[in-house]
Amino acid sequence: MKTVYIAPVIFFCLLAGRNASSSCTPDLCKTPIAEGDNQCGIAGVYQNQLESVISFTCKDGSIDGRYCSAVGEAIFFYQLAGRYLVANDNVILGWTVSWVNAHGNSEATTSWTGISYSGQDTIDTQWLLVTNKEEFWNTTTINGDTFTKVCI
Repeated sequence: MKTVYIAPVIFFCLLAGRNASSSCTPDLCKTPIAEGDNQCGIAGVYQNQLESVISFTCKDGSIDGRYCSAVGEAIFFYQLAGRYLVANDNVILGWTVSWVNAHGNSEATTSWTGISYSGQDTIDTQWLLVTNKEEFWNTTTINGDTFTKVCI
């Protein structure tokens, strides 16, 4: 069995106050991810341009992991789940985070969909954030993130 050294991460997410940024910092990247948990070839720890951090594994078409947001009112880890497929050596993937954990419920969900091109250590995504608001037209925010691999 080939072992790929990339990931486990302990994140420290500190909330500085309402609408203030938090910081998510990977503590270490030296525990291996077994090849069987990296069937998509891109599993690991990534950070986006706002310093939010995602850590995931991929097996049998499914993505499992954790997300730590550096923006908004998010505190600590949130579970994520998603799906992936490999197409012409590129990985097309999507995952969802419901912003509820032991620290609170933000009454919101975000879904990312994107692609990691073969030979690159990035995942380019578009995302939809849906929040619990009374007026439907004001529930959804759309934007994009680029995640860059932190651990190889």
